[in-house]
Amino acid sequence: MFFWIREIAGWLMVAGGLWMVLTVREYLEGRQVIEATVVGFICALLIRCGVALIRVSTAARICGITSRRERDSS
Repeated sequence: MFFWIREIAGWLMVAGGLWMVLTVREYLEGRQVIEATVVGFICALLIRCGVALIRVSTAARICGITSRRERDSS
């Protein structure tokens, strides 16, 4: 059941990263390139970590289902 917490945290990280893309866009419209670069780097890391959490939680769910099926068939 712990995988649901990881999945929700992953989706929140992805959503936060996408929200930060709007901040990067605002910086670029104001010609603040250095600030946009820093926030863009953080945004990319946040999205990447969120996707990794989603993948881990999906793998944990699949392993749990497989484990239950093997126990039931024995």
